[in-house]
Amino acid sequence: PGYALMTVLLCATVTLAHGRPLVPAVPDIGRAMLHGGVFIVVGTLLFNRASRRIPAVAMTVLAQTETVCVPLWIFLVLAERPALSSIFGGAIILTAVIGKAVLDARPPRRNGYVRGPVGAQPVGATSLSPSHPEESSCPAPAPT
Repeated sequence: PGYALMTVLLCATVTLAHGRPLVPAVPDIGRAMLHGGVFIVVGTLLFNRASRRIPAVAMTVLAQTETVCVPLWIFLVLAERPALSSIFGGAIILTAVIGKAVLDARPPRRNGYVRGPVGAQPVGATSLSPSHPEESSCPAPAPT
């Protein structure tokens, strides 16, 4: 509560110091409601739905593409030229996203191991600790 109150007071002070009203214009209120009520909600719902099928690392990398798209949208909509550092940072993130997609699209390795979310496992292995000891290739522990 204290942080929120401090933020409201600071924003009100800066707004009034610049001679602007505290109540935004009606078109701005409409844009804010559209953004918060539709774009954010729909985006979050789609992201959460996708997270059921896509590994967390891929979802995290995908979420970082927002950082790439913001300067692009500003350039396209507002005709504002982004800084060189923004372009460079966006290129790094975009390279990571594309690289992750390419690595995930590769076929399994030929040395008997497949890639998986936990790590490499021998082909045919279902678990590190089988539920039936007779299925294990490890010798049984010696009786004590």
